[in-house]
Amino acid sequence: MARLTEHVEIAREAYGAVVMFVQGFVVTAVGVLLGLATLDPALLMFVLPPLLIGLGLFAGSLRAMAARQRGVVLADERLADTASTLTGGLRDVVACGAEEVVRQQAGDRIDATARATRALARMTAVRTAALGVGGWLPLVLVLAAAPCWSSAE
Repeated sequence: MARLTEHVEIAREAYGAVVMFVQGFVVTAVGVLLGLATLDPALLMFVLPPLLIGLGLFAGSLRAMAARQRGVVLADERLADTASTLTGGLRDVVACGAEEVVRQQAGDRIDATARATRALARMTAVRTAALGVGGWLPLVLVLAAAPCWSSAE
């Protein structure tokens, strides 16, 4: 019951964090786009496409990111279960001379956890690239267009 309560609490906190993040992002993005459209609508062509591409990449990677995160959690739980089982019967393992079998089982769990963690890290890199495209590329494009913009006016 305590484990279930802990999982529910983690899920509730994660959901609340997502709602707060999305709300803050939407309010900020709408405010920025409205302000930019008011000040200089021509600059929207430098901001809107990378923003939409970044959002698309981010949204497209969410399902895979969640799957990788789930894989890491499950791999961690399997590793913890294996470690708990093995350490509880360590005396029996040594008495039976099964150290190599146990080492192989534990090694397989450790390798699986490492693979899951690397897969999550790759998805984090995709998410970071999406945030870079959506968040920093518009700034770079506006700054790159500034010399052209000022000479055109």
